[in-house]
Amino acid sequence: MSTVAEIEAAIDRLPAEEQQQVREWLVVRTAPGGALSLGEREAWLARLAALRTQVATGKTAATSDAFWNDLRGERSA
Repeated sequence: MSTVAEIEAAIDRLPAEEQQQVREWLVVRTAPGGALSLGEREAWLARLAALRTQVATGKTAATSDAFWNDLRGERSA
């Protein structure tokens, strides 16, 4: 296989399970710093969504500068 089109066509002919394996391989191969597998990434995203829901207040947030200043104990005038 010498072209992207040929590779894409070959992947399209694979069973769904093997297409998933190719997808996971590409995610790991192309991510900087040895990224998470697709399953690990999905678990991480689910945990992130749960944490966002857990801390959600429904209020609009201050600017990021105000947030960081508050964390440092600095107060803006």
